[in-house]
Amino acid sequence: MAKNRKDTPDAKPSGKRVSLPNPFQTATDKGKAPKFRFSSAASLLEVYRRLQESDEKESLRRARIKRHYDGYRPYDRASREAGGLKNLTNINGMGLKGTIDALPAALHDMALDTTNLVELRPQAPEFAGPDAAAIADVVAEEFSTTLRDSRKFLPALAAVVREAGLYGLGPVSWPDYHDYQPVALERGQLKFPDDSSAVSSDNELYMIETQLPAWYLFDILDNREESAAEGWRIPAVERYVKATFSEQKDTVSQTGDSTGTSYSESAVSEWRQNRAYESRQFETLRVVQAYVREVHEPRKVTHYIAPTTSDPDDFLFVKPEAFDNMDQCVLWLPFTVGERYARAVRGLASYRLPIEDMRNKFLCQICDVAFRAASFVLQSSSAVENQKLTITENGPYLVTGAGLTAAQSQVAPNFQQLAAVNEMLSRVAHNSSTGSTGPGAAPERVYSGADRKTKDQVAMEAESGRQVEKARFILQSTVFDAIFRESFRRFMNLVKDPSKHERYPGVKEFIKRCKRRQIPLAVLRKVTEEFHIYTCRDLVIGGAEVKAGMIETMLGTVGGNLDEVGRVNATRDLTICRFGRAAADRYRPAVSRDDLPSDAASHAVLENNDMYEGSSVLAAPEQLHWSHIPVHMQIPEAVVQAVQSGQTEDPQKLLDVLERASEHIRAHAEYGGTQIGMENAAKRVMEQLRSLRPVVQALTMMAAAQQREQEAEQERQAKEMDELRRQAEGQDAQVEMHKTDVKASLAMREQNLLHEARLAGVEGKNQAELLKAKNKAEIDRITANMNRIISASKIAGGNAQTPMGYGGEDFPELPVAPAGGM
Repeated sequence: MAKNRKDTPDAKPSGKRVSLPNPFQTATDKGKAPKFRFSSAASLLEVYRRLQESDEKESLRRARIKRHYDGYRPYDRASREAGGLKNLTNINGMGLKGTIDALPAALHDMALDTTNLVELRPQAPEFAGPDAAAIADVVAEEFSTTLRDSRKFLPALAAVVREAGLYGLGPVSWPDYHDYQPVALERGQLKFPDDSSAVSSDNELYMIETQLPAWYLFDILDNREESAAEGWRIPAVERYVKATFSEQKDTVSQTGDSTGTSYSESAVSEWRQNRAYESRQFETLRVVQAYVREVHEPRKVTHYIAPTTSDPDDFLFVKPEAFDNMDQCVLWLPFTVGERYARAVRGLASYRLPIEDMRNKFLCQICDVAFRAASFVLQSSSAVENQKLTITENGPYLVTGAGLTAAQSQVAPNFQQLAAVNEMLSRVAHNSSTGSTGPGAAPERVYSGADRKTKDQVAMEAESGRQVEKARFILQSTVFDAIFRESFRRFMNLVKDPSKHERYPGVKEFIKRCKRRQIPLAVLRKVTEEFHIYTCRDLVIGGAEVKAGMIETMLGTVGGNLDEVGRVNATRDLTICRFGRAAADRYRPAVSRDDLPSDAASHAVLENNDMYEGSSVLAAPEQLHWSHIPVHMQIPEAVVQAVQSGQTEDPQKLLDVLERASEHIRAHAEYGGTQIGMENAAKRVMEQLRSLRPVVQALTMMAAAQQREQEAEQERQAKEMDELRRQAEGQDAQVEMHKTDVKASLAMREQNLLHEARLAGVEGKNQAELLKAKNKAEIDRITANMNRIISASKIAGGNAQTPMGYGGEDFPELPVAPAGGM
């Protein structure tokens, strides 16, 4: 990838700034697809400057909207002061801000809504089933919990909706290749060609000017090999860091643009931040990021990062085939879907701006009239009613028509009307900040002569407003699907990579929660291959509160036609919508409460294990006796089944376990019977225990018969051992006698040989010793053979006979020295 410069764009310095005729390549001179559409960093900067120029007019429109949204006053203060009108009211009612800020209301509701943010559906129909539904529910719920716990995800979506309402498009991106939490961009940060489609995934080029903090850059330089493998060009990064932080070179792409949007929008932002210039320039480094769909195979998206200097010598970063499509790197939310081109899309602010400007000016006149009424009262000397009188204000001077005279100073103004105006201003401020609109912004007495609305009219208007919000949210859902899908893809890639778990603790906690709910890591690794992810459609209809109302209506109208399972499911869904899943598990669990293990039941299971192992277990008075008894009754039931099926290999052990369990259950029944209303239940338990007498008798008889059989077997085995012992003792005596006979025969034979040697005249001590040694060796050999045969005879049961040829009379003849010596 980026290591091999043959596979990346040209890295040669571009020299002086020049306007390139074709900086964005679509075809080579031979009519073939180029490897990369940007041949150098200079060509990328040239395209970016052209897009800035084409965006200039639209940036002025965005600046006007931003001024009004941020609270600029409707009249120019300097002009009014020059005309002597400084004393007149000049305020912004912030109606546009309230209207725009109310658009992400559905996103704010998601933070506390009990409905999941996403839902998973199997990709293949054959995979659908109870197991797939369980996996989808757990993963969707835990992923939604992770997103809600984050302080970035939902605020980013809210910012996207706000930008769409202000300027028509709300762009969003991701900070790097791994992070699953999106980052909302300002509309002015995103540059694209004039003829770009309103559908973000259809376009070929996006360019964004962003800032890289110093710590991020030095982290790149500290990990050179890893950064280079990812696509960073370390020498170029070092040069740019030195130029920015050591030489203090300005990195803005155009003069006055401190936000990466435009100079006009930057001026508004600096005014809002109460700063007149970019005072923290040295802490950041500005770059231009480009996402380009290549025309060369495999036609994926390449990610470029270039410096904003006028003469860049190289890219800072290049990663070919970084993304499969544009939705994985940049996409936007359009406010409407009726436009073909992106630049034609307008937000709500564009339509409301003229009206809001007039409303602010009208509000200023209302305040001026109130001030005038509070200052003095004019009286007419004419008796003609409904006469039109003219009053003109010219700075501090007031010109009145003929017939009007100022009343005496002791005449008090109409405080009721002044109080109504004061209350109106309070409500305007409140409703502007909360997004409420309509006549409710002013008290009813201000509208003298206006027709009062009926209850039905108010309900119809409210329903109409909800339908509008619902329709807009449905249009947004397709974009939200893409955002959730990409975030989920990145998130599950982190789940599969254990090396990233420490850096992203939310991923680590997600795995733990899924494991506790019987979804192991091996299953999570396959989720992206087997499921599609969508925005939860319950949010489209209005969230959990609206769904709860629909369920209540259904139960009230057709609840009688539902079967028991349907009613239980509807009740559980209603409880989830109202109070959450934890409350639903408490009030209406998905599984029957009898099948759910409680703490008392778990303790009773441990007591059952102790009784099976032979330990005595006592029943404490403070225990939940009627939770323990059903668990302990499993022991007698198991014993009865064993007796009936004939599986009683150890009847005494079963009898002991049954006795211990019966005593323990009897103690629980005695304690539990003292509770109010449980006396009859205790009696039934006692009757069940008494019904076990036939089983106890049968086990007792089987245990006694088994005992007798064991004793008879032991006696038989004892007799056999005695017999073997006696046989062994007789054989030992015979062996000892045989040994004695052999020794005597050998001694006699030795004497005979010696005597014969003397008779033959053998002289000399050496001859005698030699004969004695030969004789002893032969005796030892014969004795060893005899001992081996005797040992084998004992192992065979003592029945083998002593072999012939080893008795005294059959002992083999030993060699005799010839007469006359050796």
